[in-house]
Amino acid sequence: MKEVLKFLNLKLNDSDKVVVACSGGPDSMYLMESLRQLKQQKNITVICAHVNHNKREQSKIEYEFVKNYCELNQFIFEGIVIEEWKDENFHVEARKKRYQFFESLMEQYQATYLMTAHHGDDLMETILMRLTRGSNLNGYAGFKKEMQIKHGLLIRPLIHLTKEEITIYLRENKLNYYIDSSNESEVYTRNRYRKHILPFLKNEYKDVHHKYYEFSETLQEVDCFLNEMMQDALTNITVNDKFITAMFNQHHNILKHKIIYSILEELYEDNIYLIEKKHIDKIVDILLDNENKIIDLPNNVQLIKSYDSFTFETNEKEELSKVSLEEYDKIYQIEASEKKSNYITRLNSKEIKLPLFVRGKKDSDRMSIKNLNGHKLISDIFINEKVPSNKRGNYPLLVDSNDEILWIPGIKKSKFDKDKSDYYDIILEYKEGELK
Repeated sequence: MKEVLKFLNLKLNDSDKVVVACSGGPDSMYLMESLRQLKQQKNITVICAHVNHNKREQSKIEYEFVKNYCELNQFIFEGIVIEEWKDENFHVEARKKRYQFFESLMEQYQATYLMTAHHGDDLMETILMRLTRGSNLNGYAGFKKEMQIKHGLLIRPLIHLTKEEITIYLRENKLNYYIDSSNESEVYTRNRYRKHILPFLKNEYKDVHHKYYEFSETLQEVDCFLNEMMQDALTNITVNDKFITAMFNQHHNILKHKIIYSILEELYEDNIYLIEKKHIDKIVDILLDNENKIIDLPNNVQLIKSYDSFTFETNEKEELSKVSLEEYDKIYQIEASEKKSNYITRLNSKEIKLPLFVRGKKDSDRMSIKNLNGHKLISDIFINEKVPSNKRGNYPLLVDSNDEILWIPGIKKSKFDKDKSDYYDIILEYKEGELK
């Protein structure tokens, strides 16, 4: 506790306002106790931010416990209960909601600092997990002791402590806290590292957490240096909101990876976790080619490589609802045609089930392509034909009443298409394609 208090005493001034993330667990209660003792020496304002994720019955008890602790110690208590969750990665969404709440409090109270109770074991777990699953240089560093955020400075004062040091102090001083039962479940990757890997490393070297902190600091310094070089390189390759491919390819591979990640980080913001090393590798490789290409990335983002430059674009997907052929204004039934292209199809009504419809793509859609054996996924056809991802959902597919795909207008014909020498009694023409 002495080292933590020494650090806080140097960092905080009288009248400073601090938002503290507090779950009611041992780590955050240790941090709250540190600030309680500091508050006896300095006139600081502590705003306790508690998030009830509403996933466990005990969360209600923890909420009241933290609230009562704050009232007893004259801390400001701010708590929220998360009522609903979206269908996405729980831990990612939970972190996003927590930090949105914390930053809103910093703005509301005009606070200088946000403090969290991440400690040395947390840093080790984070580094090990990222080394195992893959990351970038900054990711391998884990997390920083101090980091600038939107409304102030995020500080982790307990980063030099271990979990054991924290729990021993709380036990010896008879300080109460709650344990999240999910922390024992080996369903979660972090818990498996905590229970099996960290004890082994600590047995090898008692203060191994200090070595991991030094490792983290070193990587952060290297990353900071490379970021300065990357920003200069990014400025040089950018012309009129486009990136010049030849100038990009002049840089070292490490810088190229950092340039692409930086561009995507600005584009994806909170969803940057969707971008993996394999995406960056693929982009860097493609930019070495001379061909024009369109590459799909997560969340409907595309790399568009055209001539001597490249850009990243994002568009909202649209979906074409199922409508009768008569209602769709881009496919027409005609009397006769000498044309032979993918914009014309000839059908025999006896081989299909009328009436005909036009609809957008479904995930499992397949079509039997003319003159080929077997079926092929529509999604694969779209990729091969370089149909932009934002246009795939509303690209028209001609189907019969059995939902058999008969035609991808302007792209591919099915086995139901007839040659001019065959018998057919329906001729359809797609007008949209000829106007492109």
